[in-house]
Amino acid sequence: MHSLICMLQHNFLCIESMSNRGFAYIICFFLVLGSVRGQSNASYVKVQSIHISGNYHTKPWIIQYEIPFKEGDALSIDEIPELTRKTRENLINMRLFSKVSIQNEREGQYIRFQIEVRELWYLYPGLIFELADRNINTWWQEQNHSLSRVNYGIQLQYDNASGRNDYLKLVAHTGYTNKIQLTYEMPRLYKFHHWGYGIDIFQRTQKEIGYRTYLNKTLFYRSDKVLLKRQRFESFITYRPDQNRQLRLKAGWQGNYINPFVVRRLNANYFIPNQTQQRFFMIEIYAKMSFLDREVYPTKGFSLASFLRKEGLGIYRDLNVNYLNILWKVYASSTDGKWSVGNVSRVQKLVYPSNKMSEPLPFYNRSFIGYSDDQLRGYELYVMDGPQYFYTKNHIKFRLLHTQLSLYQRGESIFQAFRSIPMELYLIFQVDAGIIQGYNQDNNMLNDRWIIGGGPGLHLVTFNRFVYKLEWSVNHLGEGGLFFHINRKY
Repeated sequence: MHSLICMLQHNFLCIESMSNRGFAYIICFFLVLGSVRGQSNASYVKVQSIHISGNYHTKPWIIQYEIPFKEGDALSIDEIPELTRKTRENLINMRLFSKVSIQNEREGQYIRFQIEVRELWYLYPGLIFELADRNINTWWQEQNHSLSRVNYGIQLQYDNASGRNDYLKLVAHTGYTNKIQLTYEMPRLYKFHHWGYGIDIFQRTQKEIGYRTYLNKTLFYRSDKVLLKRQRFESFITYRPDQNRQLRLKAGWQGNYINPFVVRRLNANYFIPNQTQQRFFMIEIYAKMSFLDREVYPTKGFSLASFLRKEGLGIYRDLNVNYLNILWKVYASSTDGKWSVGNVSRVQKLVYPSNKMSEPLPFYNRSFIGYSDDQLRGYELYVMDGPQYFYTKNHIKFRLLHTQLSLYQRGESIFQAFRSIPMELYLIFQVDAGIIQGYNQDNNMLNDRWIIGGGPGLHLVTFNRFVYKLEWSVNHLGEGGLFFHINRKY
């Protein structure tokens, strides 16, 4: 603006020497108008069209909602690269596409966008052959890779079932456990794009259970009769005001039933003392804010998620407990994207109504570190039960490979999703640390103390969904080993 004023002052002085001062003012007026118009036209362009291709199954409006601009918007030329990057991140994070390409074409004061996507394979019918243990390392080393601890059956998983990024899953299997499950989630309604809903119905029976934790290892008992039966029904609604924020309200009911033999002979405190059933209603509020470059294996950005969960609403007296859980992730990468560092930390506060640690949770409700995704490197073979915990996972990694493995190039096929396989290979070094405030009976030496572990590893990322991890880790006890993990995101 300063340079514009100086230019006008110079022009005005030149014209002012002319005899007709009125004519000079008229010339200055058009100079100002032309300069301002020229400056505006050079800085902004209008979105003339957004063309989307490659979405043979996905509804166009589902994709359009993830684009932070729309037709008719005036965009600053300087912000177009950032908007393009953000659009690609949003579409990749939908986990519907293996590849997203965005091009633009300017013509005068207009700009046209071409967005091409390559859809993933969405329908996964097939047979189930899965491990019943917490991870493959526990099954291989502590259970002697016994096939008796394998589940087998049928499963239908249909991602993006109706083209609206919805998710349908039907499971029926037998083997180590017998399980029936129906899950459906619709993240966006057609006329109410901010809102979504979902349901989950689940029943499982098993003839072998973990009934006690000794030396931070789970002790198991097997019978020819059903020892544990679990039932669950949950439903939820979600509200997503934009691409980065989400709020979810969940409510449900659970019923757990144990064989009386377990209470008499194995653990009288499996539920509340001497009880053979545990029923409760629950309610949960979950909030998340995410600015990650991608949800699966991010390399830059940050996210913050938290939930407040209450189990037991006073209708039954089998359980009454409250959880507060906070998870944050922070990542940063080099300019070329090859180097990156990251931190993932979680803290949980469990508030038992009496606020007395002398009144512990039932054994069944103590599954925390060592279960699901809450595992620390070097402690894959251990579990830590307790009401409160904190851990932090840190890493530095280098991208060794980033390529597309082409399988075929010509012709059309229903297997377009497998025409090429995106692959990324990382060399990583990790250090994890944590502490759990637990129950020290049964010589659980890892409770109530800081633990640390870590080491190098290789991570393979493919299809923006699957992460295969081969890691060598050592813990503070000096125990080391080679561990294998598979992370799957749908």
